[in-house]
Amino acid sequence: MGIGFAVPSNMTRTVMDSLIKRGKVVRGWLGVSIQELTTDLAKQFGLTDAKGALVSEVLPDSPASAAGLQSGDVITGFNGKKIDSTSTLRNTVAATSIGSKVKVEVLRDKKTVVVEAKITEQPKEIAEGSDESVTGDGKNTALAGVEARSLTPDVARQLDLPSGTSGVVVANVLPGSAAEQAGLQSGDVITEIGKQPVRNVADFKRLAGKLKAKESVLIKIIRNGGRIFIVIKP
Repeated sequence: MGIGFAVPSNMTRTVMDSLIKRGKVVRGWLGVSIQELTTDLAKQFGLTDAKGALVSEVLPDSPASAAGLQSGDVITGFNGKKIDSTSTLRNTVAATSIGSKVKVEVLRDKKTVVVEAKITEQPKEIAEGSDESVTGDGKNTALAGVEARSLTPDVARQLDLPSGTSGVVVANVLPGSAAEQAGLQSGDVITEIGKQPVRNVADFKRLAGKLKAKESVLIKIIRNGGRIFIVIKP
């Protein structure tokens, strides 16, 4: 199974400029945890369609915190650019020059609010693996529609996990999927798939890719500090 990635030309230019000027790739950072909007979530936050990036958490001492962004805000615009998904926001912020002051348009309590944020360089502990994410694919497989991200040290601290804990964080579960029906939730940390250890997104991708259509799978997760097993039946 082959997977292709399309890299926007402006992102390529940003990477090249960063390498020339700094000798490394430096990415802009806003400091929010975001999730995709579902139709149900969109209705709850006063949107007519599921477009935008829902802020689930504002990290302390971040540009977002200083700008006054709040959990529950739906980011719909960034410096004049329309934001219709989390990937659009991630790529746009990452490509923004360090030190830039930007206008962030959000929907808050069904009203449009515009705040100004100063983009900074992504902290090292967050940058390490924070952009790594993968979604389980394969029609009718147990983990189809499950988006998993790297368990960075910063995220592990936020989840109050013991030092050295390995796994992947569930960032999103497709509504109506087998995983959702089995009870898998955003914020769960997957540590095993089919009794095989999951240490990173590469393990998740490899093990999820081996699952056959309609094949049940046993997974082990950490939730609220406890470890539990879940059986997902497609």
